[in-house]
Amino acid sequence: MKLSSDHVVNTFCKENKPALSVEAPATITVSTLDCYSNMLRQPGTEDTIIPGELINPATGPIYIQNAMPGDTLKITINKIEIDSMGVVSCGDDCGPLAKHIKGHHLERMHISDGKADFLGKFQLQLHKMIGVIGVAPAEGSLRNSYPGRHGGNMDTNMITEGTTLYLPVFV
Repeated sequence: MKLSSDHVVNTFCKENKPALSVEAPATITVSTLDCYSNMLRQPGTEDTIIPGELINPATGPIYIQNAMPGDTLKITINKIEIDSMGVVSCGDDCGPLAKHIKGHHLERMHISDGKADFLGKFQLQLHKMIGVIGVAPAEGSLRNSYPGRHGGNMDTNMITEGTTLYLPVFV
C-alpha cells in the first residue's frame, strides 16, 4: 500500500480524517514533504515566511482498523529514501548553524550517494531519519512540531532504517 504526500496533516488529532485505512499488520510506503512543506525548494522562495502550522507536516493519518486504546503500535522503519535535493534555513538564533552566521540564510543542496553538497564547498554525510511520526492523542490537538508520548517531532537519527518504534494507541 502507498500513501502520497498529497495527504498531510499538521496536527495529531483524532478529528483528522484518515487518508488510508489498514488492518495490522501492514506494510505501507509513505511519501513525505520536507519540514518546510516543500515551500522553499524553488528559486525565488528565499524570503518566504512559512507559517508555524505548516512546519513539520506528516503524511496521513493512517487508521489502523484493529488498534484499540491501550494497545501498543509497533512501527518498523524498513527503508528511507531521500530526495536528490535538500534545504537548510538558518540564522538569527534559528537553525543548525545559527551561532555561526548573522541574518537569514537559505541553502538548497544537491544530494547524492548519501551526501549533501553544502555551499559547493563541503560534502556532508547524511544520516537518514524520520523527523515526524506519531499517533493521535485521546483528546485535543497537538502540533506536529511538539514531541511527546504520542510521538511528534522526534528529530533523532536513532529513528532510522531498521528501527522499531513503539507508540501507545490513545484512540
